[in-house]
Amino acid sequence: MPLHYDLRTVKANWKDDAIWPITNALIMGTMSVGMRSIDETNWKEFYTRVHIIESIHGHWLLKEGKPRLITPQDVYDHIGLNTNATHISNAKFKNDIDRRFREQAKHMIKCQPVEENDWFTSGETSWEEYYNEGEEEKA
Repeated sequence: MPLHYDLRTVKANWKDDAIWPITNALIMGTMSVGMRSIDETNWKEFYTRVHIIESIHGHWLLKEGKPRLITPQDVYDHIGLNTNATHISNAKFKNDIDRRFREQAKHMIKCQPVEENDWFTSGETSWEEYYNEGEEEKA
């Protein structure tokens, strides 16, 4: 199903070329955060979900070629945004976030294999001794 949106009551000047990337990110973001609209009663929850998603997957915006986070002001200025995105309850969103973090961790474990260290499992060398090894030579 295509994503439809309505910006008629949005406070921000979304027709401005500098604002449109933020507006577009928030429109598309309604699908990720599972909220159909931004209004006076839910804008803080909308922002919180955006912040969580950006923490996992990275910034939604670039400004002058550099990553830029969505701000609370960005969300507040877009009160009135409405879409036909699927609504996701808080409980389902939290479960989805847990799944995303676990997938990310699983990916990191797969991409960055670790070496087994006999010193840790054998009990012959303590962590402190291992960590401080060679420090005496530097002094």
